Amino acid sequence: MALVGTFGSLIFECSRRRLRTFYDLKIDTEPRSAQHDVHLQMPILEFTGPGLIHVSFAMKLNADFNAPPWESINLLRAYAQTGAVAPLIVGGRPVTLGFNLWMMQKLGEAHEIFERDGTLRVAIIDVSLAEYRVLL
Repeated sequence: MALVGTFGSLIFECSRRRLRTFYDLKIDTEPRSAQHDVHLQMPILEFTGPGLIHVSFAMKLNADFNAPPWESINLLRAYAQTGAVAPLIVGGRPVTLGFNLWMMQKLGEAHEIFERDGTLRVAIIDVSLAEYRVLL
């Protein structure tokens, strides 16, 4: 098995046996700042600290490549509904520095192709995660 990465117990892999991976991985880092108004002058911008990092990616789940859509959809729905926190690993390393714990912020599903009996064959999933910080 060629392990691409993991999000909790969801395994991203690319092998002869199965193709279940992601595309369009985006990492957004936004610092926090405050704007202070000064009478009759330009406002003053102040850096107030680091902000949370947001990660998003898409997955095309295709039963023809031994990646039954419902298997991954149900797991990701459970993460979204329970507020589960999990590490995101890509290429054997954490996606970002720090605690590397992520919580699902949004899960989008596009059910694209169905069989005659109603079985879902192809789905496109959009996943949005936010960095989960632990106070020490």
